Amino acid sequence: MLELKVFQSDSAKTMADRYAFFANHPDRPRKGTKPRPFFKRCRRSRGRKNADPGPGRGTDAAHFGTEPIVLWMSKAKSVVAQTYANFSGGKYSEIVEGFRVINIQGLTPQLITDGSTPLLLMTTTGLFNNKEQSKVR
Repeated sequence: MLELKVFQSDSAKTMADRYAFFANHPDRPRKGTKPRPFFKRCRRSRGRKNADPGPGRGTDAAHFGTEPIVLWMSKAKSVVAQTYANFSGGKYSEIVEGFRVINIQGLTPQLITDGSTPLLLMTTTGLFNNKEQSKVR
């Protein structure tokens, strides 16, 4: 069984606690009556091979109320492909047990509005850097 490092467990708990505080806070930003999404950036420090895990194993799902959507990005397509393989049935799949792991190209509005299954979306940062996409908007 894969054991999380202390800093990873601490990070996951901190993130879940922050969301629990933020979820029903009266000052939470809203668009009309809908609350804005909670955003927490996790990143790997230079020289460290282990990233903070984000919400997943080691967190209490009851904190979230609805299941989380985690966006996992990397600059390199090869890193995304390797991580996707590791999370979706590979050596790190137990870290994200219960999550539906998909490439962002497979994301549908139904998956977002469902809320019953946590999602782990995989993509490259290039998704947001495409000049042709910005012209379409």
